[in-house]
Formats: sequence, structure tokens, C-alpha cells
Amino acid sequence: MVARRHSIERNGRARTRACRAVARRPGVALVAVLGVFLVATQFACSERDTASGGSGTAPVHRPLILLGVDGLEWDLLLRFMDEGALPNIAALARDGFAAELATLDNTISPVIWTTVVTGKLPQEHGITQFSYLDEQHQPHLLLSMHRASKALWNLYDEAGLSSEVIGWWCTFPVEEIRGGMVAQTSTRAQVAIENGAVIWKGTNLHGLPYQTWPEARQERMDAHAEELVAAVKDGRDPCVQRFGPPPPLERKLPSQLYTALRTGHYADLLFRAAAFDTLDGATLDAAALDTAAQPGAALPDALLLYLGTVDVASHMFWRYFEPQAFEDRPSEADIARFGDVIKEAYRFVDETVGELRRRAPAADLLLMSDHGFHAVAMKAKFDDAKTDRADSGNHQDAPPGVLLAIGPSFRKQPLKPGAANGDVMRGDVKRVGGVEDILPTLLVRVGLPYALDFAGRPLLNLLTPESIVKLPIRSLPTYDDPVWRGRRAALLRKIPEFERHFEQALQSLDGANLELLRALGYTGDGLQPEVPPKSPQSSESPQSPHSQQVPQSRPPPEQDGRR
Repeated sequence: MVARRHSIERNGRARTRACRAVARRPGVALVAVLGVFLVATQFACSERDTASGGSGTAPVHRPLILLGVDGLEWDLLLRFMDEGALPNIAALARDGFAAELATLDNTISPVIWTTVVTGKLPQEHGITQFSYLDEQHQPHLLLSMHRASKALWNLYDEAGLSSEVIGWWCTFPVEEIRGGMVAQTSTRAQVAIENGAVIWKGTNLHGLPYQTWPEARQERMDAHAEELVAAVKDGRDPCVQRFGPPPPLERKLPSQLYTALRTGHYADLLFRAAAFDTLDGATLDAAALDTAAQPGAALPDALLLYLGTVDVASHMFWRYFEPQAFEDRPSEADIARFGDVIKEAYRFVDETVGELRRRAPAADLLLMSDHGFHAVAMKAKFDDAKTDRADSGNHQDAPPGVLLAIGPSFRKQPLKPGAANGDVMRGDVKRVGGVEDILPTLLVRVGLPYALDFAGRPLLNLLTPESIVKLPIRSLPTYDDPVWRGRRAALLRKIPEFERHFEQALQSLDGANLELLRALGYTGDGLQPEVPPKSPQSSESPQSPHSQQVPQSRPPPEQDGRR
């Protein structure tokens, strides 16, 4: 096989404006729920095998933290770094590798984040939307069992490597992997609105099985939820502390925007707490094992953490952040009240980066977003008296995302060497590749082959020459062997029964638990949110369906890793 270079710029990739229902994030939910979820253990996804090339061993390497942040936009990062609001992210841009990351034409969250961990396009990995309709045209959520390709954690598991996967899209029910998992769990009630056209991001549903692996970890997640509820009841609401108090209920539109923000932020706090549990536990293990000679030896080989507050804030509050762009300009009082919501969401990410690096100084860190963001519906009318949520920010035209990396495995490519804050322009941010290239790169980083049926290829210009020399690049035809495909097909047949038991558990909520749900952003029966969200009508809103362009197959990268 002759090795040839592949383009890292994606020149000519089609970018079509597309109409999509905006993703929302529900909050912490189902406090103290454990009902009649009598699902047999065969529903748990345990599919460990090495038939497709996993050797069971891998070279020694440093642990990795992959922080996936939904909706980070380079224009805002540069602005907030210039203002001094993001010191930890600024350190990554100054001392590490900083680049722009191309995204897919279909910018729906579960689609892209599944591409990130499978290296496959949506029509190949099977997660093409938030939900699907059955033969009776009833909506159903896409589950982890619908994923047709192996994910990073499956491939690491086969190679004898451990993963901690926290809050990632389409991970419910959890898989029994080497390491641990905290699923982002959603419910079928979320597809009852507009026939599944509007879905919000999930959370950890307190007390339900198959959300964590190992199962005992759910107790710790329940404890985090109880601590959050107590803080809200005692007047220490972390959302109020960061974003300010909610607007009066009679102001229906701002109230709905704030509810979306609050419930989304609660979920992120739970997921972040789970990640800190992992890192703090590894610190204790390292002390007990006296692993000072091997930095990071007690950490998992990979920690994947997803956060979505930035995406929610950017959808909901862009009009207050950039009021001059909108014909229906908010009042000066509202601009003063809500104008910094997006910046505070970015500061939450920055603080998380600082804490991750403090807790795991020996780990490589890769921070990425699935797409960027910008203002939309600039000519639309926003009516405070209506209960419909209205989006003023979006990403339907596939703006590129963010990639920042630091650690011994990654090259240094600062935004502008030697430049002081404020000297870096948007044009200084170079493109390194696309979201489909992340998995191949992370496999090569630990000496594992990438698959020729991946849509992506390893980003050799991200990895250090030393790591490439130590880890010769190998490839194989596919990881998704017949054994895997057979097991996935068997799981698909079990989904209807799984859904029935899951919904029975949700329906077992008592009045006290429902009251707690309402306190955390839910109202009415079950899991129905206060109102179905809708985008305001505007002549500039795109109306065409998503175009899912299939990039042409690309040749293997240069074997010596030099560009």
C-alpha cells in the first residue's frame, strides 16, 4: 500500500444552510426514583471482544482527558480571552495546540458527538437524529443500542485500556466497559413534543438502573443530585450564583430562556462532579500505590466528559449578548441583566479546564467543540408575553468548532507565537481537520490501528514527532466485524421491551418526587417541560433539510508523520 497525504483543510466541503429543531437540555431529574425497572441483565451492553484486531495490550502512554464542549465558538473565545475572562483556556492557546475543527453539515448534537467517538459519518454509525418514528409513527429516542459502530471506549477496552465516559450523547443504557460510564439519559417524554422534532439534552436520572457502570456508581450520582437539590432549597442555587436570579414569571419569554439555562447547567454540574470523582479517586489510588515514578499511572487511559451549558446559553441568550445585531433589540435593563450569560457559560468551561488540569497534571488534555455559533433570527420579533422559547443563536450552517490540546503527546501550535492578548485575529486560527478525525488520532496516539472504513484519518500534525516515532501508524480494514454486527442486531430486537420497562419505572414517581422535579425545572405530569420550545419566525431562517455530504474516501496519512 502506497501512503499518501490527505488534505487537512477539507477544501470544497459543501456547507448547506439547514433547518433543524434546536436541542435543549433538561435538568437534574427524578430525585429518589427506583421503580419497576425489571429489565433482564441481557439488556446491558457488554460486547467485549478482540476479533477485529484488538491485541489486549497497548504501549505505555500518558492518560488523556477529552473535554467535549457543545457549541464553543472561536470568535467568542478570542474576545473573552482578550478580556481576561478565560485564563485557563488562554493558557492552552498560548502553550499548546490551537486550531479550528470542521464539523458535519448535520450539526445535531448526538450526530456529531457519535461521529467524534466512532470516526464514522451518521449514515454509517446509525445515529442520524435525536429520535426515530416506528411503524405506527410513534417517536422513540435513539439509544446506545442503536449505534452501529464501535466507539472509542469499545476499542480501548479490547486493547486492555480503560475509559471513563461521562455525559456523552447516546450512552444510555450504559455498556460494561473496562473503566466506568455515566450516561446522558433522556426519556421518551422528550419526543412527545412536535413528533420528536424538538429534543433536549439529557441528564442523570436519579435512581434508575443502567445509567452507570459499575452499577454501584449510581449511589454516588444520586448523592450529587441530592446535594444539588439541597443547595437549591437552601438558597444556594449554583445557577443563580453564576447567572443571576431568574426573571419574574410574568415575563414569559425570559422565564423560559432561563429555565432552559438552569436545567442544562444542573446536568453539567452532575457530570462534572462525576469526572472530579474519577480524578480524585485516582489521586487517592496513586498515593496508596506510590506511583510517583509513573505520573498519571492511576488515572484511566481516557476520560471523556461532555458539557452542554455553552450550547444552551448561546441558543437562548445571543440577542442579549449582541443586541446591536437584532432589529428587535432588548431593553437596556435586559441587556444589563442577561448580557453576560454567555460569557459566564464560557467561564464555567474555563474553570472546569483549570480544575481538570489541577486534578490530573500528568494527563494530556484535548478540548474540542462540535461546532461554532452565531446570531440568527436578527429580523424576528421576540414577544415577552408569549410562552414559546425563542432562539437568537444557532449553528445550522455548520460553523467550525474549536480544538485545543496540551500535553506531551501534542505539538505546540499557539494561535500566534509571541502575540499578546488582543493581537490574535480570527483569521489567525488555522484549520487542522474535522470532527471525524478525532477517533483515528486518539487511536494512533496509543499505538492502535485506525480503520480504513473510518471517514476520518489521524491528525499527524497534532501529534508530536516523538510520539509518532514511538507508535508506528498501522491500519486495518474495519473494527466492526461480523461478531459485533451480530450482537448489535440482537440488541436492536430487545429495544421495545427495554423501553416498556423503562417507561414503567418513570411512571412510578410519587407526588413528593414530582415536586422535586418541578423545583429543578420541570412542571406538570411526568417529565413534560413547561412549554414546547420554538424558534421565532423569520424570513432569514433556513428551511431546507440537512444535507449530509459524504466526503470521499481518503488515503492513509504519511507513515513518518511529517508534514
